[in-house]
Amino acid sequence: MTDMNDEVSQEMEEEVDALEVAINEAFEIAIQSGKSEDDVKLAMIGAGATFKNVTRLYNSFMIDAGLAISKADRDLAIAGIVGDPAMLTEEDHFDYCVGAIVEQIKGATERAAGAMLRSYAKANSVECFKKTKEASGSRQEGFRFKLYAALRANFAMTEKECADFMEDPANSASDNDKKAQSHFQAIRQLCNDAYAK
Repeated sequence: MTDMNDEVSQEMEEEVDALEVAINEAFEIAIQSGKSEDDVKLAMIGAGATFKNVTRLYNSFMIDAGLAISKADRDLAIAGIVGDPAMLTEEDHFDYCVGAIVEQIKGATERAAGAMLRSYAKANSVECFKKTKEASGSRQEGFRFKLYAALRANFAMTEKECADFMEDPANSASDNDKKAQSHFQAIRQLCNDAYAK
């Protein structure tokens, strides 16, 4: 009975090994063909990978192929680049670290490198430089704001004047704005009513 269990166990191991080899081959062929990550994963699923495990296998194969870096190796690389974690508060050092991460860690973008540094700083309980966003003012430049300004300047705007305002290319009315003409006409009417009082 033990011999039979050993044979069944060995057959199952051989099937698992053959399946893993097939999935790995599908991965390698797809990677060499320059396919996207999603297409590579689909090829792996086609070769027998389960949907549940395909991402784990993909990441493992990427690391084995030298196309990605493990989390532990990435963390070591970041620690080596950062040096003194307290320096992350300085913009120059932060920018230097971002550039070094992009150079040294395959597939890292500037945005991803910044996120890695913030994560590293949080894990080490230190502050990290953060760029302040400058107000662009573009929110106040859309069609809706142009119409509101025109209505403030002319509370008695007529229905035709409002329609002409919407059609004027200089006012940047989008197709959605034009579809909502009744909405904007209702706002115009409210202004008219307030002006008449």
